[in-house]
Amino acid sequence: MGQNDHNRLTDQLKKMLAYTTEAFVLIYSKDAGIQVVPAVAALALGSRDLFDVAAISWPWCLSAVFRGRMGEVAGSRVPGSDWEPMFELDILAAAVREKPAPAALAAGG
Repeated sequence: MGQNDHNRLTDQLKKMLAYTTEAFVLIYSKDAGIQVVPAVAALALGSRDLFDVAAISWPWCLSAVFRGRMGEVAGSRVPGSDWEPMFELDILAAAVREKPAPAALAAGG
């Protein structure tokens, strides 16, 4: 990453972290695919390569988000004991297999 790109990323990281400590940077490599780096870790790297930090794999990140395992680390932003979620999400998945066409059955497929 060039110096100009690094400066832009640093500025963006500061803006994101001013809003929430749950900010993340998505990086991509041909070998590892999509990786997720917490913004606090990316900012702490300074001018070093983002691939120098232990990144989170994309499937693990999504799994943690859906299970509610990633949380706000700033104590002042954590809701109190009377807090209730605004939305509840139910995920329903079903495998559907289409019935083969009659011509495919006649041909042995």
